[in-house]
Amino acid sequence: MLNDTTIQLVQAISSLIAICLGGSALFYSIFAYTRALKAAHYNEIDKAYQTLLNIAFHNTFVLNPETITTEEHKEKYDIYAFMVWNFLETIYDKCMTDKQLQDTWLPIIAVEGKLHYAWFKREDNRPKFKDEFYKLVIDSLGFSTANK
Repeated sequence: MLNDTTIQLVQAISSLIAICLGGSALFYSIFAYTRALKAAHYNEIDKAYQTLLNIAFHNTFVLNPETITTEEHKEKYDIYAFMVWNFLETIYDKCMTDKQLQDTWLPIIAVEGKLHYAWFKREDNRPKFKDEFYKLVIDSLGFSTANK
């Protein structure tokens, strides 16, 4: 027959095992959630970029803004460039805390940013972006010296 001390010890061990299992389940849930969130962010960004590439494919003049001569193309380019910079700011917002996403998407900021930097630095476009993002583009990415 079991004495009270043995029963209490078994209960304590059972409680400890239950706490460990519950904690493990919690940590696993957090891990799975963050991985799913990262995949969702990547898919969302990838889909948006595919949309931009599709627009550029069908309107190749947006890839050579310095050669645009018609008013219609200038207006379309203005809209497209805003879409690109809004996309780049979204990348910045979603990727700055994730090294893997940075490795994938920061080169896209560099490529697209250089292509559309002249549009970005126009004074009338300045209020369209957060100060933090604007400062990153102007000070950190080197566009200011590459496209003066």
